[in-house]
Amino acid sequence: MGGLASPVRASFVEVVEALAILAGVILAVDMNLKAVQVQSDSQSVISDLNSIATCNNWRTNLIVEKIKWKSKFFYWVHWRWISREANSAAHTAAQLGKQELGVCIWSETPPPSLTMVLRNGGLPCLHVVVI
Repeated sequence: MGGLASPVRASFVEVVEALAILAGVILAVDMNLKAVQVQSDSQSVISDLNSIATCNNWRTNLIVEKIKWKSKFFYWVHWRWISREANSAAHTAAQLGKQELGVCIWSETPPPSLTMVLRNGGLPCLHVVVI
């Protein structure tokens, strides 16, 4: 499992969420993962990713299409909505990203500030990209 945290500027929450998913998908591709489950508390973006139809949200349309295109690299991908409460690891990573001046990427061992959150999060052993 790997992860990243980086500062992002956008005017709309769903754009930030879509960019986070895109960054996670790119990281998973770079790690050469073939089966991934992407979890997010953004119901609208996950719904758009699960839809066969073109994304109707003009704010995230291009990002969602890029995510779908990049995800063709995987043999298996599952887009899963989870509640904000269940997504505490991602929000802790987001707070870490706000404190960083640049991108913080880890491939195996997360930063100490995330270790306890991930341990208590009960993530499954399937490769999971936490977004």
